[in-house]
Amino acid sequence: MKTPTKLLSLSATAMLILSVSGCNDSNNRRQPEPPAPAPVAQPVTLTQALDTTLPSSQLMSSKIQSYGLPSTSINSMRLPSWEMDDGSDTLVTVSSTLTASQEVMANAAMAYGQTMASAQATIMVDKMSGMISGEVIVKDLGEAVTALHIHSGYAGANGPVLIGLQQDPENEMRFVIPDNTMLSNLAMEMGNDLATFEAGGWYFNLHTASMPMGHLRGQILPDGVETLRVKLDKKQQVPMQMGWSDSAAVAYFTYYDEANDSVIGNVQVMGFSGTMAHIHSGFAGENGDVTIALEDISSSIPNSMSGTFFRTPSDAKLTNKMMLQNGGYYFNVHSSANPAGEVRGQIAPATVEVSRVELQSGQEIPKVTTPASDNVTGVGYVTVNKDSEFVKANLQVNGFEATMAHIHKGYAGKTGDVEAGLMNVTADMGIANAGMFFQSANDAKLTDMMALANGGYYFNVHSATNPAGEIRGQILMSNTQASHVILSKEQEIPMVSMPSSDNAMADGYFTVNTMNNSIHAIVRNSGFSATAAHIHSGYAGSNGGVSIGLTDTSSMYEMPAGSVFETAMYAMTEDAMGLLNGGYYFNTHSQANPSGEVRGQILFNGVQAIQFPLTAMQEVPSVMMPASAQAGGMGYVTANMNNNMVTTNVWTNDFTPTMAHIHSGYAGENGGVVTALTKSDMDNSFSSMTTMTAEQMTMLANGGYYINVHSEQNPAGEVRGQLLLPNIEVTRVMLEAAQETNPVSTPAADNAGAVGYVTVNKNTQDLVANLYTMNFAATAAHIHKGYAGSDGDVAIGLQDVSSMMQAPAGTRFKSEMNAKVDNFQQLLMGGYYFNTHSNANPMGEVRGQITTQQSQVFKINTTDNGASAMGYVSLKDKMSGSVEGVLTVSGINNTMVTLENGQAESINWAASTSAENTYVLDSQMVKSPMPLTKGEYSVTVKGERKQ
Repeated sequence: MKTPTKLLSLSATAMLILSVSGCNDSNNRRQPEPPAPAPVAQPVTLTQALDTTLPSSQLMSSKIQSYGLPSTSINSMRLPSWEMDDGSDTLVTVSSTLTASQEVMANAAMAYGQTMASAQATIMVDKMSGMISGEVIVKDLGEAVTALHIHSGYAGANGPVLIGLQQDPENEMRFVIPDNTMLSNLAMEMGNDLATFEAGGWYFNLHTASMPMGHLRGQILPDGVETLRVKLDKKQQVPMQMGWSDSAAVAYFTYYDEANDSVIGNVQVMGFSGTMAHIHSGFAGENGDVTIALEDISSSIPNSMSGTFFRTPSDAKLTNKMMLQNGGYYFNVHSSANPAGEVRGQIAPATVEVSRVELQSGQEIPKVTTPASDNVTGVGYVTVNKDSEFVKANLQVNGFEATMAHIHKGYAGKTGDVEAGLMNVTADMGIANAGMFFQSANDAKLTDMMALANGGYYFNVHSATNPAGEIRGQILMSNTQASHVILSKEQEIPMVSMPSSDNAMADGYFTVNTMNNSIHAIVRNSGFSATAAHIHSGYAGSNGGVSIGLTDTSSMYEMPAGSVFETAMYAMTEDAMGLLNGGYYFNTHSQANPSGEVRGQILFNGVQAIQFPLTAMQEVPSVMMPASAQAGGMGYVTANMNNNMVTTNVWTNDFTPTMAHIHSGYAGENGGVVTALTKSDMDNSFSSMTTMTAEQMTMLANGGYYINVHSEQNPAGEVRGQLLLPNIEVTRVMLEAAQETNPVSTPAADNAGAVGYVTVNKNTQDLVANLYTMNFAATAAHIHKGYAGSDGDVAIGLQDVSSMMQAPAGTRFKSEMNAKVDNFQQLLMGGYYFNTHSNANPMGEVRGQITTQQSQVFKINTTDNGASAMGYVSLKDKMSGSVEGVLTVSGINNTMVTLENGQAESINWAASTSAENTYVLDSQMVKSPMPLTKGEYSVTVKGERKQ
């Protein structure tokens, strides 16, 4: 009976187990895994300071800071003809100089006399018998004379032939009036009479094949006739016209009958079409009423346009002889663009001088540190009759309201007492802006006419901001020049390495009258106490002996000893020509530097001096194995653009030079020798002094010459330096594959590269480009338009000139001469680039951005674990802070890009609408461009890292 009980118990257990299993039958299938949690977004930040620039740099050439003060003579030129005293009452003998500038041509090609040729003529007319004789001697013409005549016609107008001269069979440069030429047998033309001759209505005219209408001309002016040649320009207009213009005119004024006040005026207009022309009453710097209206005679002049030739009526008179004798009339030609006057020119007789003075804050003593505005300017005029000592002054200011204006007595660099007060006549002119126009009284006088002739007076205009003087301008007559010289340690030979102080410098002023050789010089030192100061003979880059000693006059100005030095009264120079060529310098000495603390070259208008380094890098190709690691040099060139005198000095260091030359050739190319420099017996320096031709001076002005110094190790050239005047800028560009926008995966060679040079004339906007490749042959080379990181069209094609340079094909390229880009401002802003192509990479093997002095390009290349940003920031203008940029980002979502300067500034970049993952900075402005140039800005990329 017990056994069943056990079975029952087991069965119950089994049933219980089954029952439990049955209850879970619905969950027998495997349940799906729960969803994984979403990954957490990982923020990523990439930051790179803008401290890496593209390898594009400027060749250094610094202008020596010395310049002529902007005071110029605008005097009329009396034509070079005069009656000779032969002791006869009936015989009139007149001498005349023939020049190209007197020619009257419809194309105005020779209007300013751009030729060295001349001729000297003599004519004799017997008023009793009517006999005419004379001769012409021709000089420096350079071609055969086809004809030589005497014509009738007043200065500035052409007329018919009266007499044909004959060539001397024994002297081809001599022409004579034929025998038995009489007044009675002259050609039957208007003006063939004695009265026209005596009124200055005849002229000589020499013809050539190149100038068949006339190559040289000379007016015949007997006694009692004065003819003036007057240049008209926009600068003389009142108010003064701003900006550049090629509008000009030449006028001739003949005053021939004093008893009847008769005058003849002829005007030739260039660069525009005149609507009217007049003679007005008014001194230089003031406007006046119309006195004589001229007639447009353009239709009677062959090949001339309307509004280009004007003439006074036949009965024209000027009745106010005093005004005329004192220079109180002017020509004014009007245009549709400037109905009040396009160009103007003062009629100044031989006894009258007119000085046009530009006033500047930089001429004030002491210097103006806080001007009334950023654009304070002024222009003054002084008219002086040297015979009667009549003086008239007019002055106009802009950019501020003047409180007073005076003429003071004092040389450049000095202050002096008021000699003539100027009246404020702004309201009289109907102008609301008070304190703009000032004028001297009609009876104004200056007490020292000799001081005026020697440059010893100046304008001074005062303001509420600067009551002692806002702007100042030295009054310089035709024979006087003044120079403001900045003295610096860098000009010392050798350069000062341990100055008395970090801010040791000086300002020098030098005034010279080239007619009587009188001079005045003053030096004002700052940052140190000088022990002595002198004027030395010597061009830039050379040392010379003391020529003039200066005296310490600091106590006169209540300044510490050693602050001010100047010449004695009535100091003289024996070498005015050397001064005008730039052959003298100020030198100020100190205890720390007894041979010279600071130095400054004395340069006048038309003379420039430059200082530039000589380096192995500038050689073509660059020197790989220099004579020494520090091999280099410094070059100095002084160029007188007035007489083509060029002086060169070269110093070398850390190698032994064998020869040195001036070569022709733009940066990036080699050329032939122009001038050999002479090596000093004392040291490793070289020098030369030469007079260049006009063509050579043009090459120099365009940056087409360089100095090359040779050595035994590098006979083709150890160091080189380009001669770059201030208007020339040269950029050296290293081309590299990394700058190509299409990645170069297989370069033509492992070390493929190129060097390009761009020489830019900022005055003419012309450029010359040279490029040479390294370790590969290029199929083509161009300059393209486009900022860094973007592609653009070809702007200038470069020609393969390898064969001309005796180099392998595809290694030397050059642009045409005087090439131009369509957007010069973009070129200055770094918006063009070199691109060189090859068979391996036809889209571009190596590329290099062209930057200038005003632009800079920063490279961006930053990565972080798969996230990256690559691109460029172009600083287009270091002054204004205009920037442009392009950036390609990868590995980042929800991207935000900024250009930052710490907490001070943040500029957002925009997503490109044309390229994925690309961000652009389009013509933005940073607040602080200077810190940007110093690497104090950065580009920051923020977002989420792509998973």
